[in-house]
Amino acid sequence: MKPPFRRLGSLPVLLVLAGAPAAFAAPLKPHVHHEDSDLVPSETRQPVLELAAGLSHPAEPPPISAGLKTPFDFDRAEPDSNPSSPNNAVQNPNSPPQRTARDILEAVASLIKPNGTFVINGQTFLTFGQRKLKVGDKFTITFEGNDYELVLVAIERISFTLRYQNEETTRPIH
Repeated sequence: MKPPFRRLGSLPVLLVLAGAPAAFAAPLKPHVHHEDSDLVPSETRQPVLELAAGLSHPAEPPPISAGLKTPFDFDRAEPDSNPSSPNNAVQNPNSPPQRTARDILEAVASLIKPNGTFVINGQTFLTFGQRKLKVGDKFTITFEGNDYELVLVAIERISFTLRYQNEETTRPIH
């Protein structure tokens, strides 16, 4: 003899499924009093909805003028604050491109050939024949008809470091 629930088979499942369409046929409508409702009347919501629609679709910004300086002009060279600076000259389209401070420093530094170094009272000096420079000294170099002021920022046993504007380079002492 089989157990009783086996005889019924899938009858309980069929009864549940048979009642399901009736349960979902009509949506439940809770009884809501208007004064107890959490919903704001549509007349009051309308200005908020219009504001939200305006914020989600902002107006097109006005075009930016071509002469406006922005921090994103990476292709434009920064003009020097000194109007007579060689980097501030108007460039002829047929002339070679202007050199950057880095280019100038590298070209000038390659021409500087110190004789050596010596120390007096703990102060290290870089020598150029009879001339001697210490860290912090400024000196002017004429290169391609222009004067450039360099600063000696470091002296090591086998090298020295120069600065021009915001650029630095280290060169060996031969």
